[in-house]
Amino acid sequence: MLSLERTKPHQLHYTQALVRRMCRTDEELPDYHARLSNLEAGFYGEQRSDRELADFTIPHKHYFLHNLEILNPQGFSHQIDSIVFSLHFLLILEIKNITGQLCYKPDHHEFSRIRMDGTKENFSDPFEQAYRHKTFAENLLRSWGITTPVEYAIVITNQNAMLDDSLQGYPIFHVSGLRRSINYFFVKHPDACMTEEAFEKAGKRFIDALHRSIPKRRVSLDRLKKGVLCPRCEFQAVMHYTAGNWQCSSCGTHNKQALRQALDDYRLLVSERITNKEFRDFTGIYSMHVASKVLSRLGLEKVGDKRGRFYIIPENWTADK
Repeated sequence: MLSLERTKPHQLHYTQALVRRMCRTDEELPDYHARLSNLEAGFYGEQRSDRELADFTIPHKHYFLHNLEILNPQGFSHQIDSIVFSLHFLLILEIKNITGQLCYKPDHHEFSRIRMDGTKENFSDPFEQAYRHKTFAENLLRSWGITTPVEYAIVITNQNAMLDDSLQGYPIFHVSGLRRSINYFFVKHPDACMTEEAFEKAGKRFIDALHRSIPKRRVSLDRLKKGVLCPRCEFQAVMHYTAGNWQCSSCGTHNKQALRQALDDYRLLVSERITNKEFRDFTGIYSMHVASKVLSRLGLEKVGDKRGRFYIIPENWTADK
């Protein structure tokens, strides 16, 4: 079955690298820690929804498209948490992992939560977010010659959230109700709206249109810790290259893979390109010859001649080995 699996968002990768590399005395570090917590909670909630869908047998041909990002004709991104696409309808799922009592004032497009201590926090209107995606999907499908119902729903993945009476009648429910809600849409739309050929072609076109947004690098290198950082010391101690291995100056542990993590941080926070000089400056290797040998062993793509040569740091290579 064609599907688009969920991957960790670029923004989460970027913020994790940033928190690893920012100095503990940086005034903005607490803000980035809070942002990281929100991103991790959101990703966990999306995975919770994915597991619910994976455990659900849908007796109709369908595709799951998770974390779909597409640019509209104006160049603005649509980042859709999940899509259930069938011959009968397309369902957009906006997934939220939030706690507290959730309230809604539709006239003001105000979506908020009240915490246990009574404090209130406002969020972007998820119904407006989902409606924006709905109109985009309708127009996109129409441009492909397909007219099919497009529905949307807000899925709450945190069991500690309470839905206020103000949300009655709106398409919002706990993740435990996801199966019943999908069944409801099949009852609502019992007839197929397209041929299987058109359906399969549209599914592939969604994936072909995928466009991942890359976070803007907003923190200068002089605010970040350089070096190969020790995972065992929670990335607070620097490792040194000795006899073909990396050794922590604090705990003494050896870790060859720590270099890959360091270069992945460099790719996320600075650039996917790195020269021998930049590599030496970032890792603390002083010898140009030694740096060349280390870079060669990594198997990075080389571009240019000796004088202007740089190396390309690939995406997700920390998971390769």
